[in-house]
Amino acid sequence: MFTIKMKKTSILSILLFTCSLTAATGALASDASRAPQADTIAVYSDHDRVLQSVRVSSVEAGDTVTVYDAEEEGRVLGTSLVPAGELSVDVEVSEPSRTALNVYVSVTQPGKAESARTDKETVAAFAPAMEAVEINSSNAHAGDSVKVTLDLAEDQAVSSVTLLYAVESKSGRLTEQQVVLVKNDETGTYEGLFAVDSLTRTGEWHVQQISFQSERGERFVISDTHGEEWVSGTTEHMNLEDLNITIK
Repeated sequence: MFTIKMKKTSILSILLFTCSLTAATGALASDASRAPQADTIAVYSDHDRVLQSVRVSSVEAGDTVTVYDAEEEGRVLGTSLVPAGELSVDVEVSEPSRTALNVYVSVTQPGKAESARTDKETVAAFAPAMEAVEINSSNAHAGDSVKVTLDLAEDQAVSSVTLLYAVESKSGRLTEQQVVLVKNDETGTYEGLFAVDSLTRTGEWHVQQISFQSERGERFVISDTHGEEWVSGTTEHMNLEDLNITIK
């Protein structure tokens, strides 16, 4: 019969090697970057879900944020490094006119492996369809109130509507006045008053823009233009001169 004897030093070496493997495995697990939470990702697109950019918050300077078109493998749509002193970053989409229902976002922290990808749905941009907007008078004097009425094509979860009026002095200086429209639950239209008092500058007041705020905090703006009507991102350009008010 043969007897195999192992030295104490050999047993100690095996134990140390096993501990080293366990520690290495733990280190690899802890070296993975933290995946972004879905509520820290904002996807910006137009009305047809054509991607424009992706903003990721709750990140740190030096982190690299990558946006993909698939949960695994897939194509890189854009990547951006979080600059010093910032806690968020915008990732510009590198493929213009790309339509997507979902994007997948990862974070790579300095010295760590890339995180798992977080799925984020792409929501069509907030763009209320304005059916009609009118004023009850294009002329006013001190003490008058011009009523502004706006009708949307359908209920689009709009929380507020504001018109920005402006008049230019002879020196070219602009004076502005806001008209806030509130929804009339009986008619379904949004209504507000341009109040004229003794301090209101005389002249022709032009609507510079109509801004809409959604219940989710999104903003859409219709800006005045005397040329062709067009839409770009979260801004629409159209002729609003029919809403001008002359104060005499």
